Amino acid sequence: REGRHVVVVVAEEVLWRGAFIGAGSRLVPRRVAAILSVVTYAAVQLGTGSWVVVLAALVCGAFWSTERLVTGSLVASLVSHAIWTFAIIHFYPVTAS
Repeated sequence: REGRHVVVVVAEEVLWRGAFIGAGSRLVPRRVAAILSVVTYAAVQLGTGSWVVVLAALVCGAFWSTERLVTGSLVASLVSHAIWTFAIIHFYPVTAS
């Protein structure tokens, strides 16, 4: 089960903070691409049916995207996202209700 979460974290970071911001910054300024990435990332979470998950995606997505912009690397956002995911799953699992 833990391995699955690692795969999801890596995939999300590569997609939202890597590819989305990278491709988007060819069309709009990098900060705008990052904002669009965060909004899109949060919008995808609407499918969970939990406003808490959407709000967390907005806040965390903004933090992780800022890390990506400041460091120029995915490493910091990968580590932060992994810590967040571990903490949520083990200490405060969010369910739709």
